[in-house]
Amino acid sequence: MTAIATLAVKTAAELAQQPEEYQTAVRKIVISHAVNELYGAQVFDEPAIALAPTPVLVNSFAANGLQSGLPS
Repeated sequence: MTAIATLAVKTAAELAQQPEEYQTAVRKIVISHAVNELYGAQVFDEPAIALAPTPVLVNSFAANGLQSGLPS
């Protein structure tokens, strides 16, 4: 079996020390994730929250979306 090297880059400063190709790949992944999170909020959370008849249920719907791991 072949050993797989893993990187643990925890800060922007550490990312800046990595090869340019790695930095580009990480940026693409982060941007893709952010866009998908925003899209999920617009498609699932915002319509559900808009249908809530009271402010208490608005808070409940928003909290449930965050706790369930759904995009928020």
